[in-house]
Amino acid sequence: MLNISNRIILLTESSKWLEPHACQDLKMYDCIEPYEVFEKILLNVSASNSITWKDLYNSTSQQPEIFAELCAAIVLIDRYLVEIFKMERVDREVLLGVKFTEILDFYYHSVN
Repeated sequence: MLNISNRIILLTESSKWLEPHACQDLKMYDCIEPYEVFEKILLNVSASNSITWKDLYNSTSQQPEIFAELCAAIVLIDRYLVEIFKMERVDREVLLGVKFTEILDFYYHSVN
C-alpha cells in the first residue's frame, strides 16, 4: 500500500501547478487526444523543475519536492481528462495506470 507523508501532501497542495490559472499558457483545451494532456503536463512540470519527464515519472517519496510535483501533475492530468474528454473514473484509471491511480487515490483521500 502506498503511503505518502503529510509533508508531500502539503507540498503538493502548495504547488504552483494547482493554482487556478497555472496551465493557461499550455492551451490544454487544444488537446485532441488524451495523451496530449499527459504530454503537456509532464513535460512542463518537469521543465519547471529542471529535470527530465522520466526523472519526474520515476520519482519516489524519498525525493519529497519532486514527488510532490509528480502528485500535482497527476491531479492536473486527472482534472483535464474529466474536463476536456468527459472521461469516467474507470477510463481514467486505465490511462493513468496503477502507479498514478494509487497516488491519486491516496492524495484525494488525504485532502478530503
